[in-house]
Amino acid sequence: MAYVGVLYLFFGFPGGSFHALRSNPLSIPLGVLAVLTAIASLWIADVLLPKHRLRAVLDRQPDPEALARVNPAVPLDPERLARIESLPQDEQRMLALVPLITTAFIVKLAFGNAIALYGFVLGYLSRSLAPIVPFAIVSLILNLRVSPSLDSWLERSAKRAAQ
Repeated sequence: MAYVGVLYLFFGFPGGSFHALRSNPLSIPLGVLAVLTAIASLWIADVLLPKHRLRAVLDRQPDPEALARVNPAVPLDPERLARIESLPQDEQRMLALVPLITTAFIVKLAFGNAIALYGFVLGYLSRSLAPIVPFAIVSLILNLRVSPSLDSWLERSAKRAAQ
């Protein structure tokens, strides 16, 4: 939505200038790229988190020290290590999934934002707010579909790994 705001500041309200969308030679390539990006955003979680990888993480004996170490350059926090060691084995395994799930979450958000960026480029080159509107709507829908709840991701990951 920030892209829409920036274009609004630059060019104001479109006032029916959807002609700019049809007249720009980049409209079709960026539209196709947006559709491909939208399809990829729906599919990318399965690529980044395949069942065999989830199963391997869940079947592996968790290493509490590795889970407690956020950054290899920073000394290990003994309090964090103690909290992780106090967790049951199943919860430690689920904790091991968090970096994988976080990566998928960020990539899905990036794909959704890329679509809005395509619209921003088209709007900026057309000097109009109108071209970004369909791109921003698709971007918003895709970003709202990305689940912000880690619990739901963990539940789905455990179910997929069990299949």
